[in-house]
Amino acid sequence: MNRQKFEANEIPYEELNEFGLTQEMVDDLPESIMDKLLKGQRTPLLPIERADAHGVVHKDFARIRLVKFEDTLHPLLLPVKGKGNLDYFTEEQKEALKKGEVLCVILPSNGTFNYVQLDNATGSIISAKQDIVKKNLSILTNNIGINDNDKMDLENGQAVTFGKEEAPITVGIDLNEETGILTVDGDREKWQEARDGNVKLDKYNFGIYGCWTKDDKGMLSYVPEDEYSDEMCKEQEAILEKARSSRGMHR
Repeated sequence: MNRQKFEANEIPYEELNEFGLTQEMVDDLPESIMDKLLKGQRTPLLPIERADAHGVVHKDFARIRLVKFEDTLHPLLLPVKGKGNLDYFTEEQKEALKKGEVLCVILPSNGTFNYVQLDNATGSIISAKQDIVKKNLSILTNNIGINDNDKMDLENGQAVTFGKEEAPITVGIDLNEETGILTVDGDREKWQEARDGNVKLDKYNFGIYGCWTKDDKGMLSYVPEDEYSDEMCKEQEAILEKARSSRGMHR
């Protein structure tokens, strides 16, 4: 489960380049982010830029997800929308959504019960009709033999871990998925990381052509090799020296 959906040679470099993500930047993505990209999952927020009709370049951030249409991959950009529209929800529900919980509420847009969740990175409220997601959950739980208590937890928006201790599998509602359900090889922490689209990265993440850097707020940016600061050069040399030492090599 949760295996790679796409091959690296399918990546739509040309379309990504239209948003300021060059092939070098994409190829240099840290392994954990590239892994999400090739699994059809959302990346963390990445810097994008685009020119308007007057040639003015606008810089922004967006999550990226690859989808296949007619045998060809295309990037879906999920932009930051500022504050999510939470006016409809009670204060208690707002706090629950901000904590990453999935709720089941009646939405005025369709007058029926819907699962809803908040993407804190983009500020988007995502929803799906309850009956559709519950049907998908029912098919899944029947096939993998989840007991009634765990099934009820799933329907209440909680993630459930099952399987062998050395190879756990975690399932839960994620409305970013086509089925409304996200299945991950690993425990609940791994599942939450996958659902949030977050990855653990160092301050500097060196690639072949440049380096992806993470600032104090967790935002990513890319620096080509010929623009490295003195600090980055020293850090890269320290990493190389450590690698040489671990292999018994000396300069």
